[in-house]
Amino acid sequence: EAKNIVNCANRFYNLPEVKNSYMKYYENTSNDRILSRMEYFYNYDNFIKSLIDTKITPTLTTIVGEDMSLFKDKLNWKLPGGGAFKPHQDFEAWSDFPPQYYATCAMFADSCTEENGCLEMVENADKSGILKNENGCIDKELVDSFDWKKVLVSPTDLVIFNALVPHKSEPNKSNSTRRVFYFTYNK
Repeated sequence: EAKNIVNCANRFYNLPEVKNSYMKYYENTSNDRILSRMEYFYNYDNFIKSLIDTKITPTLTTIVGEDMSLFKDKLNWKLPGGGAFKPHQDFEAWSDFPPQYYATCAMFADSCTEENGCLEMVENADKSGILKNENGCIDKELVDSFDWKKVLVSPTDLVIFNALVPHKSEPNKSNSTRRVFYFTYNK
């Protein structure tokens, strides 16, 4: 499965942009336009669809204790030189939707290291609810007060967190990619 996850990310990178289908997003650097994200691919890849339907969704449903529905699927690329993701909570992005609980399953197509900008999270900070934020990002004074834990993982790992968990990542300073699939669910 880990090999198939890596192969799937490789395949997705090479897919052309197609209207009324999955969506690809880019970030601009001083030199180039860099692929940074792909969304809405669940219905376009049999391996991903099967993995979500037979393993990831049932695992999350067991952990949460309630039926969970896939709300959003995306793959973030952090290519060499790719930028940081500022400290934030995902809940703020969906606070205007009726559901009040979201959980995300992160699946990795590369080993995540400090050098390539691994995820960083704050243990138990989700218990504080929605934190003070500015433009969707957590205020600097709170960010500086947190004990950020680096999430060092490989393609054999799955990380599950709710939408109130503060998280961030630094730029990719390595010569390799850091690709993470995120599958977000609501009750």
